Amino acid sequence: MWKSSLAVALVALLCSAILTVRVYPMVDEPIRFKRVLVEFDREVDLTPFLGEFEVSGVIGDLASVKISEDMLRKLIKDGVIRSVWKPKKYRLMLDVSVSEIHAPEVWEGFRDVIGRQVNGSGIVIGIIDTGIDYRHPDFWFPNGSTKILSIWDQTIDGKPPRGFKYGYECSRSEIEAGRCPERDEMGHGTHVASIAAGSGLASYRGVAPGAYLIVVKTGYPICGGLRWFMEEDKILDGISYIVEKARELGLRLVISLSLGSDNGGHDGHAPLEKAIDELTDEGVIFVVAAGNSASDQIHSMGDLAATGEVEVRWILQPTTREFDLSYVTEPDDEVRFSLKTPYGIIEGREVENYRIGDLIINITLNSYDSGRDWEIAVRSVKGYLSTHGWALTIEPIKLNGTAVWHSWISSDTCSFSRERFIAGSGYNITESYTVTVPATARKAIAVGGYVSKNSWYVNGRLISTGLELGRLLYFSGRGPSRDGRIKPDLVAPGSMIVAAKPIEGLSPNINASNYYTARHGTSMAAPHVAGAIALMLQLFPNASFDEIYSALTYSARWEGFMGSRRPSNDWGWGKLDARTIYKLRVEVSGLPENLSTEVSVDGLRFEVSSESPLTIPFLNGSKHKLIARRETPISSLSMYRLETDNEFIVNRSMNVVLRYDVWHYLNVRSPYGGTEGSGWYREGEEAWFFAPASITPPTYDILFKPVLRLSYWITEDGRKLHHPRILMDRPHTVTAVYSPDYGIMILSWLTIIGGLSAIIIIFRRRYRGGRRRVEGGKVSGQGS
Repeated sequence: MWKSSLAVALVALLCSAILTVRVYPMVDEPIRFKRVLVEFDREVDLTPFLGEFEVSGVIGDLASVKISEDMLRKLIKDGVIRSVWKPKKYRLMLDVSVSEIHAPEVWEGFRDVIGRQVNGSGIVIGIIDTGIDYRHPDFWFPNGSTKILSIWDQTIDGKPPRGFKYGYECSRSEIEAGRCPERDEMGHGTHVASIAAGSGLASYRGVAPGAYLIVVKTGYPICGGLRWFMEEDKILDGISYIVEKARELGLRLVISLSLGSDNGGHDGHAPLEKAIDELTDEGVIFVVAAGNSASDQIHSMGDLAATGEVEVRWILQPTTREFDLSYVTEPDDEVRFSLKTPYGIIEGREVENYRIGDLIINITLNSYDSGRDWEIAVRSVKGYLSTHGWALTIEPIKLNGTAVWHSWISSDTCSFSRERFIAGSGYNITESYTVTVPATARKAIAVGGYVSKNSWYVNGRLISTGLELGRLLYFSGRGPSRDGRIKPDLVAPGSMIVAAKPIEGLSPNINASNYYTARHGTSMAAPHVAGAIALMLQLFPNASFDEIYSALTYSARWEGFMGSRRPSNDWGWGKLDARTIYKLRVEVSGLPENLSTEVSVDGLRFEVSSESPLTIPFLNGSKHKLIARRETPISSLSMYRLETDNEFIVNRSMNVVLRYDVWHYLNVRSPYGGTEGSGWYREGEEAWFFAPASITPPTYDILFKPVLRLSYWITEDGRKLHHPRILMDRPHTVTAVYSPDYGIMILSWLTIIGGLSAIIIIFRRRYRGGRRRVEGGKVSGQGS
């Protein structure tokens, strides 16, 4: 199927550096042949069509293709292609910061299953950015091997990676031999990579100093190198490349994207957002900068039900050659709009390379279940664009939805200030909804920035930003997403972060040393989170996105000035805390060193002894059940028994001490039964026991059997006990010993004999009296 044949290419479409997204017409290519992003019908076999267009990457149903206009129209008509997007353009958005998030406590406090320090070892962090200076000491391990498994430089040709037709791939061996031609002229990629995973060989360690790196360099500089743009299809190619490399190596992967676009629906439906969600379901974790646009007045919104027709106005900076405007409505609202330019008004409809005056205009519509996203791209064919005279007129026709609309603007200006909406009637300009795309993907971890450092020394001179420590960066992107989800998800250090710079230089005014420089922005915040996730994945290589997300948000720090503790669209769930892991430690007391007992944790069984305690790490926010074996046998008559309950619910760091005592069995026996006291007793305890004091024979045997009286007890070793108690210093068997008591039997006989004697006497007396009467009657008869 097409998916398997194209799988390598689309991964690159998702990976990018911290930038802001934009949509621009692809005017540099022939009109009849274009590069677009498409969504295929996955039920269709694309094999017959593969010779008709060039595919760079596939992620799920999405593909980056170069295709003729005729073939594109045919595939759309035949239902093979369901959606088409023009690729947007994205722009770029550790000393104190690493300790600020408590990463060193994780390094020192945990070991993985093979005993390694938890520092990201065995985990890959993917970076798509301006490149990396692989020669920097912080990208080498202490043993002399490079941390970088491969580099794909998309900006130069010569040796493309398998599955792609452009760029230059450097293998690990080429990097270690110094033969890789890639360079990071901008320095941004070097900086973010060292925040996430710098080894610290030069000085400062990143959050996951033991992690590997796979790096994609993409994009191009503008404004004399002050800014850097990246194209969406190349970002997706980069993601595809990194994912496939990590899969080949069998390593878990977290991708850090310090990039973003102010344009788009901000609701998870952009191609890059869809690709992030698709790959997250396959086990890749994405961390994305929330953007730096909150204070730039680039978002406006209104309610057509309340305002009716509205005109939204904006201004551009003098050095602007092109700009992009996103206008998004609810899917059930029927709305008409028109674009006002200095050269005239254009009706709101889809157009491609439409010429008016010195302008080329492209308008595209992306419709989906939760919105209608109009993307308007305007560029000048002669010099800079006019700063004024721009507006969007919005007219409601039939409102069946919420009637709320949103608009975002961005441009390629080289001015320090940006394009911005200007105040007007019927709409609001807000800091809300400024988290950039693709941080608004449903399964992207969006990261805002706060001030962790506000001063540093350069050549003995103190430089200060004047920002208050601990506070949210004023420009850090604010949520929610357009569909109402909390964004960002959390915040991390983003102010004057000292990390690696290319060895060649950069401004001496911001260099912390020959190897480091200070940078500012949510681009610096995102790799902190990526590094923290690498630490988690080292301990929990099978952790799901939901488990990672839950641990991060559960662990996030919250301070009093941030308000009541609940997720917000400023702070997300709070400040990143790398201590996302808690420990269960199980110790044993009372057992001899050579004896272990068994415990189960969530059904998994472990042996624990006094010499070998058990330590198990868990992700914060998770709950587990510990069950200890209540009894550990010594012999059939002796055992170690747990003093306390044997079941525990574990949801935080716990040190459980299983205290065992020796117990012995007392066997109480009697030839005649009726004993009490048999059972288990703690060693050293005095056990009491009982047996019937006497055994009386049945009535019919009373004359022939004596009563048996309990005389004493005898132990298993022959000792006599005259009291019913024994010290349980070992297992014991006590047997009741009875002695015959003939008294009752004799008495019974005597009673019987006495009774018989009395009967005999009575009978005798009666017999004699009868004889006298008889004899007296005879005498009496003779006398008459």
